[in-house]
Amino acid sequence: MRKLAAALAVSLAPVFAFAAYPDRPIKLIVPWAAGGDTDVIYRTFAPLMQKHLGGTIVIANVGGASASADVHLRDGQSFRVSAEQPGQDAPPACTNVGPAPPAPTPTPAAPTPTPTQSPVPSPSPGPSPSPAPTPSPAPSPSPAPSPSPQPQPTELVPDVVGQTFEAAKARLQSRGFAVNRRDVESEGAAGIVVVQDPGANEIAAPGSTVTLSVSKGMTVDGATVYTSTGCGSCHTFSAAGSTGTVGPNLDTSTKTTPAVEAQVRNGSGAMPAYADELSDEEIAAVAAYVVQNRTG
Repeated sequence: MRKLAAALAVSLAPVFAFAAYPDRPIKLIVPWAAGGDTDVIYRTFAPLMQKHLGGTIVIANVGGASASADVHLRDGQSFRVSAEQPGQDAPPACTNVGPAPPAPTPTPAAPTPTPTQSPVPSPSPGPSPSPAPTPSPAPSPSPAPSPSPQPQPTELVPDVVGQTFEAAKARLQSRGFAVNRRDVESEGAAGIVVVQDPGANEIAAPGSTVTLSVSKGMTVDGATVYTSTGCGSCHTFSAAGSTGTVGPNLDTSTKTTPAVEAQVRNGSGAMPAYADELSDEEIAAVAAYVVQNRTG
């Protein structure tokens, strides 16, 4: 380490041969980040160099392209260092491009004879190992054939209108249908099925629901509701003796009781809605009156 410090001092000595040099702190530019190996080396040598040179040395870490620029070196007080190359005995070099006297011409050293060495024969390569056989892929299983679509079973809905609810329910369930009961105003006797949906002999899937409208007995007269609301002025209906032509002919209508109720309640086309004028019982009564007494 003392040898390296002395070498650095000697390399700077020609500069200091002039007048009172250095006249201010010397900047030693280390082109690596602070804390690195090269930075630690020069910070270790700085006190020794100050002792030999008689001046203060300031370490400056300058990275990137700025470290290689000569602009830092033109004041004669700044020096740039570089790391020692592998395999060389020379200490790290200092570079200065400021004013300096010419260096003495070194005496060339005698060339060192290079001993001749016999080439070491390369070992003969052994036989290449045979590649392992690649296993054949297992055959993919054939996909199972898709089942052919089966036709959906159907069943004719039997006619249960006019039967008691219990009898109608038993008959429908024997055919595989579910039964839903709906009590309505009707002129028929209480407990008698007056309307069914789906209708008689219609095709339906087993397990589907058949809604049975069952009479609650006469409590509201559907004919009275028909007349009092002025239905006859718009409809032809033989049971009521009306011959109106504004609306459809009720004798030939095919609407179910629930459909007639919905039309009376909500209106349709030129027909006004009666939800605010008639009670649910009155709407059910007039609907049952129309469906049970049409002639078509």
